[in-house]
Amino acid sequence: MAILGILLGFVAIKLRPFERVGSAYNLHRRSDAKQLQTALIQAMIDGHIPPKNVPQDKSQAKWVCEYTYKGLNCLDPPISGIDLSYLVPTYIPSIPSDPESATGGITGYKIYQDGAFFIIEAAFKN
Repeated sequence: MAILGILLGFVAIKLRPFERVGSAYNLHRRSDAKQLQTALIQAMIDGHIPPKNVPQDKSQAKWVCEYTYKGLNCLDPPISGIDLSYLVPTYIPSIPSDPESATGGITGYKIYQDGAFFIIEAAFKN
């Protein structure tokens, strides 16, 4: 019985690094979303017109595009994402990508508009 307790304790200790990685990824996501939002605000302050096709509803949020991937343009159907490349390099060094879920030119972040505010959504994980 004591051996079982020791083994279970060892397994619990070994699994904790995975929790830390998840927390680190969530911090990364929060930082990326804030960078994109700040870049959008600064560009608007400087007189740049934001993309017109940003949805006004959270349920209609669109993917933020990074680049064209294997001939599939993120801006075209079926993805129909939002191009924020005009922010690079003046307002942000590069369009950030989610550390786990970015794929095929999609950054892993979504964007929508709530009134005058642009909201960048990230998929936080436990």
